[in-house]
Amino acid sequence: MIYVIRNSHEYGPYDESVVAGYVEQGILLAHDKARDAVTGREATVMELLKARGYHPQVSHKGSVSYTHLRAHETTLHL
Repeated sequence: MIYVIRNSHEYGPYDESVVAGYVEQGILLAHDKARDAVTGREATVMELLKARGYHPQVSHKGSVSYTHLRAHETTLHL
């Protein structure tokens, strides 16, 4: 399980498969801050996913703004 950190606020925890899907959709960026729900270790979303064997395919350069994320917050629970 992973917490996503945006603007000093933690969202989650989310299952790794969900986080990987958000990265692939461009909702989360690979370099977003995150925290391992079990160990408390802070790292990037991608570092935590790779440590658990997830390798999401990023087909975009990633320029999702905070406003874009907030617009999806209700449906994505971020």
